[in-house]
Amino acid sequence: MSSKLAITTAAFKIGSSMMWERISGMRPKSVPSIPPSFDRITREWLTSALCQKCPGAEVVEFNLKGGSSGSTVRELMHIKYNEAGARAGLPEWVFAKAAASFKTRMLAGLAKATHKEVYFYQALRNELAIEAPVAYFGGVETPSQRSIVLFKAMTDCTFTDPTHPIDRKEAEDMVGILAQLHGTFWNSPRLGDLRWLDSSLEYLQRCDDLLSFFERCDVGFERAGSVIPSQLSARRNEINAATRRATELNMEGAITFLHHDVHIGNWYKTAAGRMGLGDWQCLTKGNWASDFSYAITSALTIENRRAWEKELLTLYLEQLRRMDIQDVPDFDSAWKLYRQQIFHALSFWTFTIGFGALQPQMQPDDFSIINIQRFATAAVDLDSLGSLR
Repeated sequence: MSSKLAITTAAFKIGSSMMWERISGMRPKSVPSIPPSFDRITREWLTSALCQKCPGAEVVEFNLKGGSSGSTVRELMHIKYNEAGARAGLPEWVFAKAAASFKTRMLAGLAKATHKEVYFYQALRNELAIEAPVAYFGGVETPSQRSIVLFKAMTDCTFTDPTHPIDRKEAEDMVGILAQLHGTFWNSPRLGDLRWLDSSLEYLQRCDDLLSFFERCDVGFERAGSVIPSQLSARRNEINAATRRATELNMEGAITFLHHDVHIGNWYKTAAGRMGLGDWQCLTKGNWASDFSYAITSALTIENRRAWEKELLTLYLEQLRRMDIQDVPDFDSAWKLYRQQIFHALSFWTFTIGFGALQPQMQPDDFSIINIQRFATAAVDLDSLGSLR
């Protein structure tokens, strides 16, 4: 199927489903059926999703407390239970994330984002000894691409963004989480069993086929041109090819499980001051360096990244060795990989600010601009184009 036909088909199926949802007034009473929007959630559906393990427990009342939208639509919910539910300690505060609008369903469906997040919480979350959200329920339906994940509300956590860069201790905490994540699945045969998990190269190719990824990156490069160093702007016609080449190189060496979208907005701080990692929608398998390069460069100011990057990379490699991983690269090899993979981060954010008519605005423009400036400056500082030769 051609990419244009695939997009047209997806748009028709999603549009038809949403029209039927509107006409029918669909309000599901139980899982696995998925509500089309937050205002169509019922007490019965929440009972089915949250009370399955507690006989006699029921949701008696719930209230939507507000939220936000981007690549998905989010809502905080306060829930009251009958005596059995209250006695069982079922969650009173739940954070819900859904693909509710046409644009979020198109993006999430074509990128398989909601499927991946649901599969992650069903199959892998419990295997990871890291700070990450806990999900009570997750479901997705095709071809409508309705989806919802219900999380333990993190009301005592602080969510981060690029306007509030992190300090050295927090950066080291992030490095520890990445090392634990990557080390757990380092060259693991489990990766071959996860049929839903794309390689980084497969993910990039599908995004380009179905979401016009590189075309939107070009638009984003233009929109963010004022913060891109002239040394990189002068070589703009090389950037897309460099992104493809870096992604090909990302499939060499040790292969592990990648979060793949580790910008600072997907991290949070716990009440105890520890860092945590959320938003598990863009999962792939590939080389560790794309996650590491992306996370460090997004989280740190340009000055702190320049000052700390080598020490943080040394710390990351040391933590992998402590996990008894035998083929941890030496520093010089790791440094080259780090330099190469900055194009993954840069392309994700030129794509984000280059959004088109069928895409939601996934992030505020000022967040995109800050990230793009950090990535583009790093590409110049590290001679990332030269590192691909």
